[in-house]
Amino acid sequence: MELQVHAGGLERLSLPNDRTTVYYHQGPLLAPANKPDLEDYEEWASFATEVTKAGVPGGVMPGKTAIAAGRFGEGRVLAISPHPERTAGLDNVIPAAVRWAAAKDVTESDPIVFQIGDLPVVISAPHGGTMKLPGVVPRTGEGLESGPAGFRVVRDGGTEELAMEVSRQLAVRMNGKPSFVISRIHRRYVDFNRPANIAVEAPSAQVVYDQYHQTLSESVRKIRSRHACGLLIDIHGQGTSASTVYRGTSNGLTVSGMQSMFSEESFHGPNSLSGLLKKQGWTMHPDPLDGKEQSGFTGGYIVRTYGSHRADGIDAIQLEFGADYRKAAVRERVAKQLADSVAEYFEHRAIVPATGGTQLLRTIEVKP
Repeated sequence: MELQVHAGGLERLSLPNDRTTVYYHQGPLLAPANKPDLEDYEEWASFATEVTKAGVPGGVMPGKTAIAAGRFGEGRVLAISPHPERTAGLDNVIPAAVRWAAAKDVTESDPIVFQIGDLPVVISAPHGGTMKLPGVVPRTGEGLESGPAGFRVVRDGGTEELAMEVSRQLAVRMNGKPSFVISRIHRRYVDFNRPANIAVEAPSAQVVYDQYHQTLSESVRKIRSRHACGLLIDIHGQGTSASTVYRGTSNGLTVSGMQSMFSEESFHGPNSLSGLLKKQGWTMHPDPLDGKEQSGFTGGYIVRTYGSHRADGIDAIQLEFGADYRKAAVRERVAKQLADSVAEYFEHRAIVPATGGTQLLRTIEVKP
């Protein structure tokens, strides 16, 4: 059975394209109840073909709702007529459906703001939040080492707001929806850029930690399934140099994919992300761009977990912003410059929109 997949199905359920084959076994044809006390549902997919048997009139199924999403009371409802869980290649649909149904609309009290988009870009900001986590006492780090990869509770001020603005600017500049995962929780309660044994000290904090990383993982998986390549940018703040942005990739490890697909110039050349930001007037480190990254800022748990050195990863870069880039007065300009540079980075590699994703037309990086 073929489905016509609409925006909700593509974005929320990670269905691979707008025409998808799925196993069907006498599931219902969904239709509006037309009851004034019920909100209208949103159609995420409809039947494009039908099951026909001798003596059964045709033309009934095409166009009828196959997947419907809606709200009831304070919760979410999702009805799926066919069986993606019994269809090869669609095993991620039901977990995505459960995550959507278990989530809620974003409010000021939500610990994490996230979106799984359609662009080949993910924005992460784990340390900019200010909220308390209800019922959780601040972490003590007892018995843990401190330092760049150890226990820390210092907040990266302004990075939550910067990450949201970067996401908005990317949507405009690249004409689509970037994925983003942004923490509103203060780092003293949970540290999303550390392994769980350092990051959390309470069960309820573990739940939020898992949500952050499950959303990152799903965003990366979707990019890999729909795009020629992708880019994760993990946004942080640092107090070493107010005027500097430090790049962190474990000295090129977490962007192994771009160097393999294109060339080393794609990592440290003039049309690399760092090179394009430097053209915008940013002070980047390392400089020269092919130099060693600053100790302590070489990239943390997130880029090492989701980077392209892993078989299931994408290129991942940590950016440590000095205070001059995080101030409210310059945030919009900084975000636009980063969004423009990300878009130009993809354009220089001739990665352009295609049906259901992006495709690589040609490689234009040239070594001198």
